[in-house]
Amino acid sequence: MEDSTRCTVIIFSASWCQPCHKQLPVQKEIYQKLKDKVDFVTISIDEKKTIKQWQEFVKKEELPWRSLLAYQDIAGVRGKYYVPHIPHTILVYPDGNFEPFNLWEENEINKLYALTGN
Repeated sequence: MEDSTRCTVIIFSASWCQPCHKQLPVQKEIYQKLKDKVDFVTISIDEKKTIKQWQEFVKKEELPWRSLLAYQDIAGVRGKYYVPHIPHTILVYPDGNFEPFNLWEENEINKLYALTGN
């Protein structure tokens, strides 16, 4: 995590995941409101053969936050963060604990705003 005093939103996605792509406008909106208080990271679970498509997607969509590729150990990343499916998002607290986080749920978004004083 970039700053251990801040929460981090980790978004698990892939180039071929259309539901993931549909969430992007909501993610960008929340990011714009909280970018000075919360770190955002997308972790792509694309396999090696689709890395280029992921890179093109990131460029086309102009993702304003960091994007990482997990192709070298997709199973390990999914296991470590309990990612049963994608799209999947988790909220990582400054102490390293984390929990699933649903960007489509208003109460979840409000919780994030409350954590950051917004």
